[in-house]
Amino acid sequence: ILPPLREVQSGKNRWTPVPASQLQAGDQADWVWLGYVARGCATLLTGGWKSGKTTLITDLVRDLTVGGPLCESRKEIRVLIVSEEGPLLWKRRVSQRGLSDRVIFICRPFTRRAHQSEWEEFLGSIRDDALRESCDLVIVDTLSTLWPPDDENDAAKVQRALMPLTDLLEAGIALLLINHPKKGDSADGMA
Repeated sequence: ILPPLREVQSGKNRWTPVPASQLQAGDQADWVWLGYVARGCATLLTGGWKSGKTTLITDLVRDLTVGGPLCESRKEIRVLIVSEEGPLLWKRRVSQRGLSDRVIFICRPFTRRAHQSEWEEFLGSIRDDALRESCDLVIVDTLSTLWPPDDENDAAKVQRALMPLTDLLEAGIALLLINHPKKGDSADGMA
């Protein structure tokens, strides 16, 4: 059951205009990965097929949780990784890269492309899991494999799939979405 559209928070209507001088936000971003990933914000990391995106996030997660060269200092964060890959590959990475139990996984959540209603239910479950497990960061690898749109050029489908991610952001969770451009050769700047 969805809350009413005109949800009221703290006695104010959520849609009441606010003057620029009264906008409520922190003075700075609350960075999980300095300059790239912040709590309450979504970051899209796009790279070519088989270009090392999952290797990068594996090393990033290790460095964020146990220390290493990708982070200036060790963070005491917890991470939820939602992956299109199975537990066998992740078990190997955990062993090879030294990931700790500060990292939890949901592997292959769907056996086929999710319908919009399944996607929304799944994102609610992710939010609940992340809050229960005190996760600071949720990584979705790869977005295009897990979400409903079968045509990323259909703006309405893409928007419908992206909007429910707002619930994670409003919960103060940092979101790192991994994606890749379309397959095949593309003109410069069109991938």
